[in-house]
Order: sequence, then C-alpha cells, then structure tokens
Amino acid sequence: MSRYLFPDQSIIRLTLEDLDVLTEMQYAIYPEALAEKKEYLAELFKDEYLNIGVVMDKKLIGFLLSTREKTETGEDVFIDDLGILPEYQGKGLGTMLLDHLLKLAYGEKMKIGLLSRSTSLPMFAKQKKLMEAGYKVVRREFLKDAYFEEYGVHEDIHRIDLEPL
Repeated sequence: MSRYLFPDQSIIRLTLEDLDVLTEMQYAIYPEALAEKKEYLAELFKDEYLNIGVVMDKKLIGFLLSTREKTETGEDVFIDDLGILPEYQGKGLGTMLLDHLLKLAYGEKMKIGLLSRSTSLPMFAKQKKLMEAGYKVVRREFLKDAYFEEYGVHEDIHRIDLEPL
C-alpha cells in the first residue's frame, strides 16, 4: 500500500508545454502579489533545469521547479518553487516531490538551496527525513517580512541550504 493517499498519481518531467497550466496554478495557490508570471516561469525551462510535477487523473495538481547551477565544486540545485493545488494540500504530495528531487540530486552529490515561506517550512525542517535522504542542513536563516519590499506582502522567508552527508 502506498504511503500517499492517491494511488493513481505519477511524477512527470514538466516541459514548456505545461507553462499555461503552471501559470494558472500560481494564481490558485498563491496570493496574487506572489504568483509568478508566465515570463518568469518560462525562464525556468531554459538549459539544465529539473522541473517535475504530480499528475492525478491526467491533471497536473502539483509542481516543483528548480534550477541547476554550475559552481566551482560541481553543480548545485536551487528549488525555485514548490506548489500543490489547495484541494490537494496536506496529503504528502509536496513531500513526495521533494523526496524525488532529493534522490535525483543525491545521486549526483549536489548541494540544494531554497527559500521557504513559513507555511511550507515544516516540509523542509524534518532533520530525520533529510538525513535519510543523505542530506544535512548547513544554513538556516530567518528573513522577516522578506517579500514586503518587492511584493507588498507581509510574509517571512526561511533560507535553507542542504549538503550531502
């Protein structure tokens, strides 16, 4: 039996063909001021980007968008966005996407960086789960009201950096 609630879900690699749906999902998931515009999302599909989604009954219900960046020590992954449609939130789908990315990144011994809204922090704060995936937190920084200056929204951000064990 699957630990997830939806046995007919699957993870897919997202492409530019999914751009319109991803743009619509931004407005369904986030306050309008924080929803990413189509042009920004399109930038995430250039070059070596790893973008995955959860599909149920042929409908995209969640996504994880990330960029691969070349560094002096190899390549790192930055999680740009992780979102699940509101009616499917709280069912382990975001965790499933994160688990999938952690496995892929660990296979290449990549470091991972991300900015998390306070509402999503519990997913990234599970030390035991991260260690089981082969990662440890090497930086955790709280940024009060970080979205306010740019977006006019009072929301805190947590900067988290992970490294392979």
